[in-house]
Amino acid sequence: MNEPEKLPEWIDRYNRNELHGKELEEFLAMLDQHPQLRKEVQLDKDLNEILRDKEIIELRKKIAKIKERSEDRGTRLILYMLAACAIILLGLTVYYFFQWNEARIRMMTPIHEFSLTDTSFKLKGKEIKPNQMEIDMATIDSALARERRGDSSIRKRVRAMLAANYNPYPPFESLVGEITRAGYFRLIHPQAGKSFTPGNKIIFSWESESSMTLTLEITDNKGQVQYHTGELTTKSLTIESLKLTPGLYYFKFLEKDEIVYFGKFTIL
Repeated sequence: MNEPEKLPEWIDRYNRNELHGKELEEFLAMLDQHPQLRKEVQLDKDLNEILRDKEIIELRKKIAKIKERSEDRGTRLILYMLAACAIILLGLTVYYFFQWNEARIRMMTPIHEFSLTDTSFKLKGKEIKPNQMEIDMATIDSALARERRGDSSIRKRVRAMLAANYNPYPPFESLVGEITRAGYFRLIHPQAGKSFTPGNKIIFSWESESSMTLTLEITDNKGQVQYHTGELTTKSLTIESLKLTPGLYYFKFLEKDEIVYFGKFTIL
């Protein structure tokens, strides 16, 4: 398993203070080098705080105790309305958090768009409104339990989809580093397996026979072409990494559709 595949697990363990030894040293070194990774760690930490928020649970317990001590309907009505408003507030907080995160993920992964959360917030199939008069405690318990399970599932789905972008593509792995056509060609940059962070420029440079007419093609880890040049008239090329989403990529220099050189790099 390479480092990109470990990142989701390391982020989770780091925020739970469960990352130790050599893994912790490697992860701290990556944090120093990659601002984007630091943002991912903070995002995971913020998400954990939301999921661990127990204020609504404490409010439910207080409501239950007051309900047992008082038979006054006016008091119960106020408490029920407070509980409904608290649930609505929690639902809106989670909704807007994941809407923001969904927009961010879509910018990172335009090919694989997905929805992070349901836009409705319902209890037993009914929409909660501020003027709703009666909400039983069992309904509140059920809604809170579903919210906790849903948030955990969403986080796992996001991590799984991001990790999948770094899986090697077997048909290409055996070609990496190979010069498959006669004639002089030497790649200078990037180094084999080099990693880039979003915002950094990817610089290609090489030496070749002047008679070669080369093009460059970049594919993702599923074999889908993400970038293709026309005929290269110089022996260097710069690409903005923001045009590519985080993941594993393969590149090949071609001459008349024949592979001259095959390599790979990652964007963290």
